[in-house]
Amino acid sequence: MPPIQKTRLSREESRARTRALLLESARVVFAKQGYAGTSVDHIAEAAGYSKGAFYSNFAAKEDIFLELLDAHMQEEAEMLEGLLASARTVSEVPELLRGIGDMYRSFETDIDWGLLVLEFNLQAGRDPRFLDIYHQRFATHRAQMTKIVERLFAIAQARPPCSALELTITLIALSYGIPAQRSTIPSSVPKGLLGNMIEVVLASMIQAGSAPGGPALRTPAKTAAARKR
Repeated sequence: MPPIQKTRLSREESRARTRALLLESARVVFAKQGYAGTSVDHIAEAAGYSKGAFYSNFAAKEDIFLELLDAHMQEEAEMLEGLLASARTVSEVPELLRGIGDMYRSFETDIDWGLLVLEFNLQAGRDPRFLDIYHQRFATHRAQMTKIVERLFAIAQARPPCSALELTITLIALSYGIPAQRSTIPSSVPKGLLGNMIEVVLASMIQAGSAPGGPALRTPAKTAAARKR
């Protein structure tokens, strides 16, 4: 049998791999030690690289910290857009809401993300310059999420009883607040609460904004109750 030849990575592929490993390392180290307690050396060492490798990919500790926030926001928006793309009619809305709930239930189990939420807010509260950057990131994300909420209601042929922006702010508060609470006091947050509550809020708002005689939407609580009968 001829020897197995290892495929050599191109320079671009090698750099992308290094960057990905540094981000993965930073996520774990920031969650464990906090932003203030983490150094570039800690991140590079945990990833198995030198400090030089870090600075070849990121200008400073703050840059990799913010990229973790950007990555989560991008993943959240892309997953929601993918779910919306699969639904075209009102009859598909119940299944769409279940998919959205499942997505957020998966986010809820990420303890490191909950701890990072706390770190982002702590740093924003301590550093006015970081607060400005953090605010800009959230403003962009909030605008993107508002458009997603508007598309959801268009598919459901409903008008939200509040503004799409107000509903978006509520959803973001849930999706960041519940994982943060669960990361510190897991027993205080019932399993699946985040996804369940987002389903409840969206189903209730769609129901309230639908024309009389429109399709009834079951919330997770109602579905569970129905199963017990």
